[in-house]
Amino acid sequence: MDENQIRRVVCRVCTFTHLSVKSGDPIDVHGAQGTLGGFAEKRDALVESPQCQTTEIRGNTEETLYLRDENKLVALISGHLSFPDSPSVADRTRYLTSQKQTIGHFEVPDREEWIDMVCVEVYDEFRGVCETKFRNEYGVSLFADLFDHESLEHWEFSPVHIWGAKTSPGLGQILETNYVVNGVPGKFIVISERKSDKLFSAPGDSGSIVCGTDRKKSFLAIAMLIGEIQSKDEKSPNRYLALVLKDGLNHIAKKCGCVFSLCKASS
Repeated sequence: MDENQIRRVVCRVCTFTHLSVKSGDPIDVHGAQGTLGGFAEKRDALVESPQCQTTEIRGNTEETLYLRDENKLVALISGHLSFPDSPSVADRTRYLTSQKQTIGHFEVPDREEWIDMVCVEVYDEFRGVCETKFRNEYGVSLFADLFDHESLEHWEFSPVHIWGAKTSPGLGQILETNYVVNGVPGKFIVISERKSDKLFSAPGDSGSIVCGTDRKKSFLAIAMLIGEIQSKDEKSPNRYLALVLKDGLNHIAKKCGCVFSLCKASS
């Protein structure tokens, strides 16, 4: 390695030393502005294929072993940021930019596979600067458990919050737990303001993770914010739509043959 190459490597390491990418940061995807929801780990499911198996001889028998790839760190972002400009756009590659750095890229999914969430694999060189915790409404960074959507019905009027690129924090409460969007896959909740004089979210907060604390004081990642539900009645209270996080991750996992989990202290 010559002197110029060494200088470039040292400069890059110094830049990353001062870089921190975290939940709630503003992001850019192909000119669309949103919020970095947070991070999760992705691992491949066991696949019986020549690329994912090896044969080991034990005694007089052959045993086929199926292997997993190393866990990948993925960034959770809003799916509607990835819409192509038109159906005829040939280039479906989108780059995720945060803190003026391109930290990953992904392919725009086909319409029939689309859900309003994207999991973007983070480039290995940026993994060390990603803060994998979420924040409670007081700004304290905590690892979160993935909310079990089977218990949604018990969460009506429960307090929740977001940390968004525009609203930090946004304080709300769950208004509806079984909202249906015709023709769109996924389980949805509706959120309203907790305080009438303070908005829960603003444009640019799409992708924020809706978090809350249950009765056992467990800190939970519940849903991903989509945006405000437009109403013809200007006097009606603001309502915001969010996709249940576990349902969105399960949908993507089935399509790509993988498993997602939220990051923990050992990650």
